[in-house]
Amino acid sequence: MPSDPRPASALPTVRRLARYASTYLGRIVIVFVTSILFAIFAFLPISLIKPFADNHLVAETGRVSSRNILLHLEDGTAKPLDEALPTRGSRYPEWVLRNQLLRSILVSGGGGGSKVTLVANASLLPPTTVLVTLPGKGLLGRPSKVTVDQAIPKELGRVHHVSLVESKEKPAPIWLYAVLVPILFFIKGVLGVIRSVVLASVSLNVVRDIQNDLYSKILRQPVAFFRHSRTGDLMSRMVNDVHVLSSQVVGVLQDLIQSPFEVAACIAGSFLIDWKTALLILLLVPALALPMGAMSRRIRKASRRAQEKRADISSVLVETLTGVEVVKAFNMEDYEQRRYQDETRTLLRREMKIRKARAFSSPATEMAAAFGVAGVIIIAMMSQEAAAGSVELGNLATIAAAFTMTIKPLDRFWKAKFQLGEMAEAGKRIFTVMDREPEIVDAPDAVPVPKDWREIRFENVNFAYGGEPVLKDLNVTVKRGEKIAIVGKTGAGKTTLVNLIARFHDVTEGAVRFDDLDVRKVRLDSLLEQIGIVTQRTVLFNDTVARNIAYGRPDIPLEEICHAAEAAYADEFIRELPNGYDTVIGEMGTRLSGGQAQRVAIARAILKNPPILILDEATASLDTASEQLVQRALDSLMEHRTTFAIAHRLSTILNADRILVLEEGRIVESGPHAELYARGGVYTGLYDAQFARGNGAVEGPEPPVN
Repeated sequence: MPSDPRPASALPTVRRLARYASTYLGRIVIVFVTSILFAIFAFLPISLIKPFADNHLVAETGRVSSRNILLHLEDGTAKPLDEALPTRGSRYPEWVLRNQLLRSILVSGGGGGSKVTLVANASLLPPTTVLVTLPGKGLLGRPSKVTVDQAIPKELGRVHHVSLVESKEKPAPIWLYAVLVPILFFIKGVLGVIRSVVLASVSLNVVRDIQNDLYSKILRQPVAFFRHSRTGDLMSRMVNDVHVLSSQVVGVLQDLIQSPFEVAACIAGSFLIDWKTALLILLLVPALALPMGAMSRRIRKASRRAQEKRADISSVLVETLTGVEVVKAFNMEDYEQRRYQDETRTLLRREMKIRKARAFSSPATEMAAAFGVAGVIIIAMMSQEAAAGSVELGNLATIAAAFTMTIKPLDRFWKAKFQLGEMAEAGKRIFTVMDREPEIVDAPDAVPVPKDWREIRFENVNFAYGGEPVLKDLNVTVKRGEKIAIVGKTGAGKTTLVNLIARFHDVTEGAVRFDDLDVRKVRLDSLLEQIGIVTQRTVLFNDTVARNIAYGRPDIPLEEICHAAEAAYADEFIRELPNGYDTVIGEMGTRLSGGQAQRVAIARAILKNPPILILDEATASLDTASEQLVQRALDSLMEHRTTFAIAHRLSTILNADRILVLEEGRIVESGPHAELYARGGVYTGLYDAQFARGNGAVEGPEPPVN
């Protein structure tokens, strides 16, 4: 079927996947919860850098926390400096500060308040010797150092003196950090395993559901759909496109879900540490998207063209393998090999475009991130605390590490977007078929075919393929049990006529009726239960003889299968096979001769025991000996059944109750063999031409003698 040349948007594919995934809502909740926890535990080891560096690596002399300063006011009261400041210096939640263990691990300097510089070193200090670092106002505001009197609200009164309160808390020992880091990574790993396994379960179940629905939708398309579609293209959609989904959906969804949580955790943690510097990260992160945008568009376009080329390759492969006899008969192996190599060469070029774009994605992201880290460090050193001479190594190291941590998830996220483009193209090709509604479906008020129907009528039937008339003004009535033969030149519309009975097509005008019931008003399943079909192209499956005869009905006992084979004159040769009825006959019955395969197909029709039988050139490709055996089987099959037999070999339809002669889509003659031949019309011409009468080369039966 034709493909849309426009690039596919990923949104429709994501929506369809989400619709399928909603069936597994409980598992999806687990995925999101574990993803959030995974992101938190991924950042927690980074959050330990600041307290570890401040408490154990950098010794700050002359600086204490505002929580360790006690203000003695002139009115005789005392108040901790941290409580007196209008802006609380601690960046940590109160529940962290109240917990002694968490404070010792996470809070720098043992206090967590604003930084206070002591100009003098004594237990009692005048207020002018105690400088408090106050944060700047706004994003570009610089921190400032002021005396205690200037820092606290005036309504509290003037400070008489300041005393230093020795902190009773000690920072967590180094060994505790050494124990915590592996524990945090272990918990993160467990969460990652749970998330990955549950997400894989959801994703692969979704792909299975899509594959099953796609196969179901293809099977329910009318015959006309398959006439206008390439087999290789349909196979490519079923195999290649579904493979793209199945091979990428787990990784893509994992990265698309997990990466934003990891980036968000890093940014949120950075805001808790230093919101101004963290805001720089937030502004720089979108810049990483710039080198990815152009490559994403290139990958999507190349992916669409690669998927189309895979469909072309599948078509070449199907054509070559199904027509291998013709290829060998015309000595065209080299031609087909060159044809296949040309297609694979084109696919290689298109695949290389995708791989090149992917190869550039990681270095581009890393370079952008490297410049981002450098920018964060430079800006941090040139502004804010740097201006006040109070740059904290722990702050800078933690934020730089957090920004670096965003590189990998961002890189995974963009790669997932690239792959999502490929999935969008594959999804577009898959869902194009799945969204195609069959033209032939049951009517809302459809009823079963009556089991006691008496006749089949064609009333003013017209049919056209794509606007080209095939059948014109057909009017014919067939009584139940009547044997009808249909003859005519190639292209006269013989097969189309019988296909209308099985509703493989719907009439353009007029109606086909069972008694007075239009076939468009009956249920398709009940209609097809009434019909058995044997065609020139024998369709057998790579299974045992018994399962081919009992096709789709494993509950049929072997005894009934054998009876059907006997009626089709197939039992004798089947029992001579290596494993009898359990012999696997190969794809399309390749381990059987043409006559044997045809008799197995006839046995299948006999076992179905339908009241209506359609024979479409059932003996056309057989030799004389095989034809005689198959004809005997067909005679057995036609007993007590309404039969429509299409035949080019007119010798096979001499015993028909009536022969319909089609010419250019019209019934030009109708009647039994003797009557039609005696008329000297179209049928007589066909009969004489086939048996070469008039030049002495008579083959087949003599014409009737009047």
